[in-house]
Amino acid sequence: MIVLPEKPNWAQRLNIRLFQPLIASNAIFGSIWGAIVATLLGMLSFFLIITIVAYTIPTDFIQSQGFKDQKTQQGREYVTGELLGYIPLSNSFRDTSELFLTAQNTHATYQTISSGSSSTSTASDTFTSPFHILLLLQGLFLILGGYLAASTDFRNTSLNSLLRGASIAIPYTALLFLLSTQVNGTIPPIFTDLSDTSSSTSTLTVDPNTLLLFGLLWGALFGLIGAGIKLGQGQLRHKIHRYLYTHRHPQIAGIITGGIASTLLGLFMALIAALGLHSQMHNASNLNYIPDVNLTPVHEGIFQGFTNFVNGLMRAVALLAYSCGAPIITHADRNNFYSLKNDSNQIWQQLGGGLITHPWAFVLLLIPIIALFVGGRISASISRVRGSGPGAIQGALIALPFTVLLIAFTLINTNSMTLSGYGSSYSSETTNAIITISRGANFGDVLLWGLVSGAITGALGGAYQNSMLRLSVSKILGSIVKPILLIFTPLYVVFDILLGRPRTQKRSTGSVLLYTAFIAALVLAVLSVGVGLMLIGQNQTITLDQSEQFRDLMALLLIGLPGILLLSAAASALAHDPVLAIITANQPQQPIQPIQPFMPAEVQTPAPQPPTMPASNEPTIQGGGA
Repeated sequence: MIVLPEKPNWAQRLNIRLFQPLIASNAIFGSIWGAIVATLLGMLSFFLIITIVAYTIPTDFIQSQGFKDQKTQQGREYVTGELLGYIPLSNSFRDTSELFLTAQNTHATYQTISSGSSSTSTASDTFTSPFHILLLLQGLFLILGGYLAASTDFRNTSLNSLLRGASIAIPYTALLFLLSTQVNGTIPPIFTDLSDTSSSTSTLTVDPNTLLLFGLLWGALFGLIGAGIKLGQGQLRHKIHRYLYTHRHPQIAGIITGGIASTLLGLFMALIAALGLHSQMHNASNLNYIPDVNLTPVHEGIFQGFTNFVNGLMRAVALLAYSCGAPIITHADRNNFYSLKNDSNQIWQQLGGGLITHPWAFVLLLIPIIALFVGGRISASISRVRGSGPGAIQGALIALPFTVLLIAFTLINTNSMTLSGYGSSYSSETTNAIITISRGANFGDVLLWGLVSGAITGALGGAYQNSMLRLSVSKILGSIVKPILLIFTPLYVVFDILLGRPRTQKRSTGSVLLYTAFIAALVLAVLSVGVGLMLIGQNQTITLDQSEQFRDLMALLLIGLPGILLLSAAASALAHDPVLAIITANQPQQPIQPIQPFMPAEVQTPAPQPPTMPASNEPTIQGGGA
């Protein structure tokens, strides 16, 4: 007998209406249903992205790449593939499937067999797939799939729902293998030369090992998040807070939570830096002082911003490791297509040049400092230790989970190519030489600098959390922020009216930061339009370099300021228990009673008593008397 849930969520109501309760409560059905929904939504979204990008490319730009007359459509597919990071296959479904697999870090091998009049040669290129920005989009669909799978648990038990959410990884990986059969195969030629008598055949093969690994990894990870949202039933933050602050082992819970929080905060800060600072890095006098893990040349001009967005997550992971102190190493054992040479770049080397030479290197140092400092504070708060010394130890221990996660992200993000059979033009040793080029941080460097930076900065955060200095700093910051809040209060009231928030309800810190981010975005957007009109009106007097400096500065402000405010709003919302805040706001204010100072027993003396006469002739002993 199937017992229906008392308060079914929207997914349970939908499943019961479509499939009846017997099927809607089946775990296997939930896993398959969630995986199918995540895959279909992902494929549809990726198809729309490819289509929109392809038909926004100007024809003049396509012709400038060598595609003219009848080859315009082929050129459009080729440029779209370069911008989004996949090899065009001249078929919409195959292109979408390849981008779908590439965005999930699946490796592939590109092989070309050329046959001439006297010989036949084979060349292959095995390349990795670092982090792609579209992985975040597919992660949202997998979270939805995990939510649907967990909703088949009508009893809403924690373990059962989490297992059902993570189980979508199995059918999801099976669907990825099914899509790989459409990607594997011959690649239609794009560049053709009628005068060339030789013929060549190119094929693309998806690596099954990485397909299995990352299909299970991302399916289980995002599926668990979706199951957790289902278990929360609209009170996920409250349940997370209650679990963490009532855990049997608060020190362990604090270490793990602080490490995860510092890693995620550092990644999102690095993402803002990668999107906002790249134009500043690119226009610096020394282009190599902030390294890039991308192996292929970046498109300039009108597509520079789009390429930066696509490679944003890949650069964010590299910048996080780089800002912690791990060097980004370029390895090239032989000559190669991209003229890359062995090189190593570390942030401590760049700081020796001074503030004027390398200003943005100092900005990047703030990423691990802020992230790990906050992580140390979270660890000390959850662990409920007392004193600055124990707080410092508790904060320093977040270096362990932080380093483990940073190593995992860095290994996935390493960009490498292995080329073979490209002839003597790229190798002086033999025509069958194997060329290996790679960019990324080494395991040992990330291990060392992750532990060092995490331990030092996390210890400072833990000690600060349990010190009296925190109260003084809070008062100082409050006195600075209060006049600013008073200026924006009329705008906050407008947002409250639009959102239907009661006037008597106190605004949370997260709401204030969210409102401020929206206001900053509007102001900067209007300012950007004004700057653009000014540059157009004075195009005869302003040089191209000056115009690009204005453009880069406005791009930096548009991305950086609202991005930091949004990230701060999200962090503030996660740091506070909403249910506890409502209970506290509804409780009547009690007068604060003075606390008597505590004195140890050995030095505590009783208050003097007036002398009294004994009631009888028996001797009486009074403490402290006589």
